[in-house]
This record gives sequence, structure tokens and C-alpha cells, in this order.
Amino acid sequence: MPDLKGLWHLRELLGRPHQPVAALSLIGAWNDEPLPTADTGPVLDREALRQYRRRLAQLDDELDAAALRGDRKRQAERTAERTALIEELKRATGLGGRPRRSGSPADKARVNVTRTIRHAIRELASRAPDLGAHLEQSIVTGVSCSYEPRGDIVWTTGRDEVVRSERTAPASERTPSL
Repeated sequence: MPDLKGLWHLRELLGRPHQPVAALSLIGAWNDEPLPTADTGPVLDREALRQYRRRLAQLDDELDAAALRGDRKRQAERTAERTALIEELKRATGLGGRPRRSGSPADKARVNVTRTIRHAIRELASRAPDLGAHLEQSIVTGVSCSYEPRGDIVWTTGRDEVVRSERTAPASERTPSL
């Protein structure tokens, strides 16, 4: 198996089951370089977002009018424009419609860590399909990543340590012992 960055990220996640790990931390753990902190600002500024949303509302009205008139050509044109605007808004916004920051170190780390982990899982799946399927279902990637196995699993990582994936129930769910 080639030495892939994604395997190093997986090892970090497997060593800390059920614990979120920042993608930036995974990047830093891999190369020991200082982590960047600046970005180039939002992908779209507030005014641009307002303009996009206003145009979407106009397009919705125009689509309704075209549907009432039976104007399929105008419906198709407006639907294509609406779809393009929505795709651009998806690219420019994150969870909850918040503006995504251009050049954000956290976003770059999210993209790169997700890509390298998914590549490593595909490589593992080509050699060990059951392991690949398990990791595909259990690894959560994003700005924060985690290993969330469905059952209890014991791993021995390359650091010669044994890690158990048992989830400890929150105090509110534990049965008090007498």
C-alpha cells in the first residue's frame, strides 16, 4: 500500500473515536508546518448575496407567470438561470446560508483532508472491500472530522497503541451505580 496522506489522517481519526478533530489539525499533524490564519474575504459580499436572492425571487415570479401563460420556452430559460444562480449560491455559502470565505484555511483544509481521506479509503477498499465499506460509513469529513463506528471496534494503530471505539453514554443516560 502506498504511503498516502489520507492514511495518516485516518490513523489520527481511528486513534480518537467519537472525537471531532479539526481538518486544520489533521493537515498540521501531517506536515508540521505553521497553519495559515488569513483568508481573502467572503466569496460573495452581502450586497452580492442580496442581489442574487432578489433575482431568485424575480425568477420565481417570472416562472409562475410563464406557467400560467403556458410559455414553455420562457419557463426553460428562467429555470436554467435559476439553477445557475442556486449553484453559485451553494458554492458561495456554507451551512445555514452563511457566506463562505475565499481562501479560508479551514475551508482549504476541509477540501484537502476530505479528498485525501476519500482517496485512501478507495485504495483500501480495492485491497480490503470490507474495511473500505466500514470506513466509508464511519468516517465523517468536513471542517471537523471524526470516526463514528456503529459498533465497538478495537484498533491497533501504527503507534503500537490499542484504541477502543466504545462510546461512553452521556451522564444523563447512565444508570447510577449503588
